[in-house]
Amino acid sequence: MEIAYELRKSDIVALMRYRLSLSRGRRNPVLVRRLGYFIGFTLMGLGSALLLHDAVVSITLLVLGVFSFAFYPRFFNWLIQRKVSTTYREPKNRATLASRVLRATDEGIQEGSGMGEIKVKWDGVDNVAVTSSHAFITIHGIPSIVIPIDRVEKGNCQEFLETCRGYIKGKTT
Repeated sequence: MEIAYELRKSDIVALMRYRLSLSRGRRNPVLVRRLGYFIGFTLMGLGSALLLHDAVVSITLLVLGVFSFAFYPRFFNWLIQRKVSTTYREPKNRATLASRVLRATDEGIQEGSGMGEIKVKWDGVDNVAVTSSHAFITIHGIPSIVIPIDRVEKGNCQEFLETCRGYIKGKTT
């Protein structure tokens, strides 16, 4: 069973956001940084109020703490999009966004594009997760393959994903 699709920058952003959504608690960089900035600005504001007795500096730092807490997730999403855009401006990286073919065989999953082919045995494939717009195949605990569900050019995406799930389920029985 195989499908063909073309990868875009928006798919890479979706993969990065999905990986981030799997990070919970202390491992989530958005939460850690969000709280870090909030606590840091708040402590600086309180410290400046106690030591400098300057209300303008104190209030400014406290406001920065509140704004950093409120808007850091949006800022982080902007950083992700900017990083992806910057990375894929390079011609060698842009080539990775080409059309690709994904095959599910008895041996494993194969991803081929103009840059080459990658083969992973089913023992290394952990999960297939689906959102409203993308499917993500997790290899060795890391979501590694992104499939834009609405832009599959060849093959049936749902059948392909069910085939993959069957192989993954079969490896554990």
